[in-house]
Amino acid sequence: MADVAPPSKELLDSFSILNYLFSGYQGLLKSLLALREFAHPQFNQAEYDELEKRAGEIEGWIGLLMQGTPLFQPEWTGPESREARESFAALSKLRDDLYVSSGVTDNILRSMDLETPLGAVQVLISYCIRLAYSRALFVRGCVDFGNAYGIPEYSDNNIGHLAETEELLGIAYQFFSVLGERGGADHIFLQRLYQYAHDLPFIFRTQVHDISILLSHFDGEFTFDAAGIQNAEADRWRAAGIEASDAGYWRAHLIGPEEAQAWRMGGIDYPVAAHQWRIFGFNPSEAMSWLTQGVMPPLAREWHDAGFTPNQAAGYLQQQIFSPDQLQNVSAGGKY
Repeated sequence: MADVAPPSKELLDSFSILNYLFSGYQGLLKSLLALREFAHPQFNQAEYDELEKRAGEIEGWIGLLMQGTPLFQPEWTGPESREARESFAALSKLRDDLYVSSGVTDNILRSMDLETPLGAVQVLISYCIRLAYSRALFVRGCVDFGNAYGIPEYSDNNIGHLAETEELLGIAYQFFSVLGERGGADHIFLQRLYQYAHDLPFIFRTQVHDISILLSHFDGEFTFDAAGIQNAEADRWRAAGIEASDAGYWRAHLIGPEEAQAWRMGGIDYPVAAHQWRIFGFNPSEAMSWLTQGVMPPLAREWHDAGFTPNQAAGYLQQQIFSPDQLQNVSAGGKY
């Protein structure tokens, strides 16, 4: 890659927007195809055709980008070309759709049980496919762009995630296939689907905020207003010492300013990490006591409920004893 000139800032910024657009629209198309295969009444052929046309245009812009043509020019103060304006419009539309999708998935997951209508289960699976497919394409796009321009932070830092995203996509399609074959969902199927899909609303809201940041490309400082945070709440985030760009990610995980401040003061700066500890019932100080011992949320919950301290649990984990049940088996002279 020695003969490849490093990409300009405009090219890098163009890639950030177009890779998000491309992966997002392709994921949306795959979810609609799943609904079509389910013969779900929500599928609309005209909507699909329109999205497919837009996705084709985005793919064309990606092709130009890989040849060295950015979407923006350095002297612009806004999206001045037709392609730039249309990319921003498409990004805004994708954001609106993701916001709706976060609410739909949240409603399905909150009331999910054996009485959940088949159509709702089909919609949830289509959203699983959407997220998994878009993630796989996003990571692949980063790797390809990094390889093309010799940027290790794009290629090397993402290539290790390719297998993971492909595995998650495969699992999503397994749910799709099994439901299609059975024509219904039993308790075990719904339980596994819930475990796979329970973070969808949080991830979709996170993507909404990602796009808000991308859409502020020409605005300079990213403001609380751009993040969709009104004055009174914005003052609380400021008082907590959290900027608008970070506040949106905490909000995406339903964590308010004061709690976010507590997590940060406890040493956990990332909303996703705080969210995982919350799911397993830990507050910031409790979480940090386990984290400093290298014990992650699921195991921490298991050892905590069995009456062990973080230090005790860490000691057993170092001995390859991964659960209290194993410890009881070892104490009884069994194997683990």
